Amino acid sequence: MRISVLFLMSALALFHLSAHAEQLKKEFQTPAYLQKLIADPSSQLGQAWRNLLFVKNEKPLMLEWNNGDHTFYQTQPNTPNWVLAELQAVLNDLSESGFNSEKVCEYPARFNWVYRQLHGGPMPFPLHCKELANWIEGGKVQSVDLLLVSGYLSNPASTFGHTLLNVRAGLGASHRSLEDSMNYGALVPPGEGVLPYIFKGLFGGYSAGFSDGAYSAHMNTYQEKELRAIWRYEFDLSESQKMDFVYRMAEVVTFKFPYYFLSENCGWAMGRMISEVSGASLNINDDPTWFAPIELIHLLKDVKNPETNAPLVKTVQYTAAGQSVLQAKYAALSPASKHLYQRLIESPFNASQDVVNGQIPSATDTEYALDAALSFWQTVNLDSETNRYINEKDAVLKARLSLPAKVPHIPEINPYPNSIPHESQKSGQLQAGVLFSNRRNSEVKLKYASFEQGDRTLHPLGVGRALSVFVFDAALTKSGYRLDEAKVLAVSSVGVPDDTGMSDYGGLLSWRVDVALGRRMGEPDYLDDFDQGGFHGVRPKFTSAVGFTKTNAQRTVMAGAYIEPEVGTGEHPVTFGWLGKAQYRPNHRFSTTLDLRLRAAYSPVSANSMFVGHGRQSTMFVESNSVIRVSKNGAMNVELYHSDLDHGAGIYFSHTF
Repeated sequence: MRISVLFLMSALALFHLSAHAEQLKKEFQTPAYLQKLIADPSSQLGQAWRNLLFVKNEKPLMLEWNNGDHTFYQTQPNTPNWVLAELQAVLNDLSESGFNSEKVCEYPARFNWVYRQLHGGPMPFPLHCKELANWIEGGKVQSVDLLLVSGYLSNPASTFGHTLLNVRAGLGASHRSLEDSMNYGALVPPGEGVLPYIFKGLFGGYSAGFSDGAYSAHMNTYQEKELRAIWRYEFDLSESQKMDFVYRMAEVVTFKFPYYFLSENCGWAMGRMISEVSGASLNINDDPTWFAPIELIHLLKDVKNPETNAPLVKTVQYTAAGQSVLQAKYAALSPASKHLYQRLIESPFNASQDVVNGQIPSATDTEYALDAALSFWQTVNLDSETNRYINEKDAVLKARLSLPAKVPHIPEINPYPNSIPHESQKSGQLQAGVLFSNRRNSEVKLKYASFEQGDRTLHPLGVGRALSVFVFDAALTKSGYRLDEAKVLAVSSVGVPDDTGMSDYGGLLSWRVDVALGRRMGEPDYLDDFDQGGFHGVRPKFTSAVGFTKTNAQRTVMAGAYIEPEVGTGEHPVTFGWLGKAQYRPNHRFSTTLDLRLRAAYSPVSANSMFVGHGRQSTMFVESNSVIRVSKNGAMNVELYHSDLDHGAGIYFSHTF
């Protein structure tokens, strides 16, 4: 009897809870209750609605929300309760016309969001929106991907790499030329100089916007013209989430936002969109002090899709740079065809005429040599942005058409082990360790780097290439503390020679630039001793270097020589150095670098005696540095160095972020 009573009471309680839940569901599905929830900015729905409108503190984040006859908001921003008025405008249209409202075509993302809150599911695809229906034929999306384009050190705008969102509309991998990509970047006027670009990019002198374009156009620019690799990260999304991305892209295109090269850039914009649309928690700040595209990849690789509970990134696909493709085509040629290829790029008119006249000894892969030469002339013509090499290309094309048709040779190219972005070490660093030297005995070394991809990190830029921004090295000693270096910017790029002629065209010179405050390696500290050339322990310095470098085919071993003129302040404000450099980097778990420097100081103007020439005996400096990855976010650095004035050894442990 007691068991029966308990069972009855439990059944009644469950029925009551079920009825209460159903009542809450019905109440939630009313516009009035939805408005009540969204009125609270701290609520989950309130925050989601504001993210959809690019709102922070009830103010729009956009610079401009008008684009001719098209505006991003139906109501006037910055008026009292305008965020709720924007919701009411959507509700009014839905109550009058349903999802067939013409406003759906302008604001598909917010109409879909409100419709889902009211009806528990996504709105039907608005077939009456002709432009949207033409873009996504039949309202079906096969995949949404994030594209990461590798860094391009020839252009300051692209040094950090670039990200795009890509939509494949159910056509399959063989129809990728018909895919659409969403781009985000600074709106730079034509003819802008490099220095104005850097200054305005750093300090918000440009606005930025979303734009859509064909995937094939981006491939031509990034892969073939700029010789950059492309990584495709395909998302594991539900069908409704895929359409959410499409609606979001369609809604934000052409509107303008603030742009900051080091923070509110393409990686930040794409990361916000991915986080908001998928619901994945990426924790991207509305107003970051620093954000780089590679950091978005590190955020994505471990996150899950809350709707499917599966990893958000489903597959990763690599598309090699145009230069790598050409190298692979060339490597597969027979010796005779390699000779023909060299003739086709050195004297294309004569070599092509010989092919047409049948004066070239036949080989089984003669057509492949012509195909490779066509790729070469296509690439150099794209980069010139003119028809400068069109005649050379046409001559080779005519020769190729004179031979029988043959299936093109498409070599399989795998990424180098040290170039995979999602396996690389994160770029932010906190480092601490101990240094022992004959001059200073022992001291604790500290380091902070907001972004560092150089010799002391395991990064995806490749051997000999480096990029560092805001790096601070300091030391704690028995007598106090010392700032060894405050690096604002350091960039270096290594020319990669090959036999295809592409490196001769692009240049074999390697270069580097450092802008910093700090000590010259192997020289005294000059702590608070202006008479000896110091200024509170540090000196402004600008270092540039140019040299030749040789790497192996896998780009894991590098050897090079540089001339380093350095300008600073102090007893010897002008120095010339000779740097010999070697590096071995097999993967993202180990790297070792050896530097040999011979520095000669010459001071036509001394800090101590005006217009008096000063000479100085050359100083040799030898440094060996090895990096070993010890955990997912940790690494160990071992450093040995020797100079005429100092020698020592250090061990440091890094936490990356």
